[in-house]
Amino acid sequence: MNAKLKFVAMIGMLALAGCTTAMYEGDLSRDKVARITSVDTYISAVDDKEVPWKGANYAKVLVLPGERKIDVSLNLNSGYTAMYSIVPISVYFDAQEGREYVTQAEFSGDEAWFPIILDKVTSQEVHYFKE
Repeated sequence: MNAKLKFVAMIGMLALAGCTTAMYEGDLSRDKVARITSVDTYISAVDDKEVPWKGANYAKVLVLPGERKIDVSLNLNSGYTAMYSIVPISVYFDAQEGREYVTQAEFSGDEAWFPIILDKVTSQEVHYFKE
């Protein structure tokens, strides 16, 4: 295969992969890991390890099953409203293999917010906070 064809094939594979970041080493099938999608938030770290490409809204992060610490920042930009946070808030959940989760912002009052994690299928909140 010539160099140009290899380059085109590599670009095609990257485009198909989308904006997904794996936060583990090795090659695991998607049914063995959990997938988190950020909505109006971005995930800056998983288990204190920086996410190399945060991707902002709708980024996808793959994690291993088990208890995970997710650092989430606000990234809300809709219509005439734009709200961002500089310091992320840590939230925990028990990732299950093959499950999909969503990080979202929950508001208390006009400006106070905190991250929540929902199971994408059941819409149940699955997160908790630690001190």
